[in-house]
Amino acid sequence: MYDPQAYVGIDEIAAAIAASGEWRIDVNETRPRPPGAISTHHVDDVVLRAVRLDHRRK
Repeated sequence: MYDPQAYVGIDEIAAAIAASGEWRIDVNETRPRPPGAISTHHVDDVVLRAVRLDHRRK
């Protein structure tokens, strides 16, 4: 049986990325699934886009 508590969630991942100081989160949001998507059991998708910071540039 599926137990969502047994997995790391997107909020925990985003918090770890933000706390590292090595990444910048550009997008962390829920978006409606586009029409015609093959998988229909999800209504929304979570989009997380992070960019690694280049600390060599000052």
